[in-house]
Amino acid sequence: MSLPDPLPLARACAGTYVDGSVPWFTTRTCHVWVTVLDGVHTFAFEGTTDELEWMVDFLAISVPSWGHPELGLVHLGFWTDVQPAIGAMTAYLIAAGWPPYRITGHSKGGEGI
Repeated sequence: MSLPDPLPLARACAGTYVDGSVPWFTTRTCHVWVTVLDGVHTFAFEGTTDELEWMVDFLAISVPSWGHPELGLVHLGFWTDVQPAIGAMTAYLIAAGWPPYRITGHSKGGEGI
């Protein structure tokens, strides 16, 4: 499998920080934008933006990890933060007929197709 061109992914990530842009999905500490780049639905997670999120990020040693059955060891603060978006993303993909998709982002994002 070839890796996707990183420039559109970087642009999707940068778009999460544009003044006035509105996330497609949001909770107190999780903000996700969705766009279609070259036919691939791209979910971009905004990175750490406030004091509460920084506290979760920096408590890497004292916050327990959780052994996710597919992802492996996951920082529990990270999982608690992004887990609510999974159901919304799944519903979106089902409604769209399961198109190709990827997840990207700064801090909370990763890359996958």
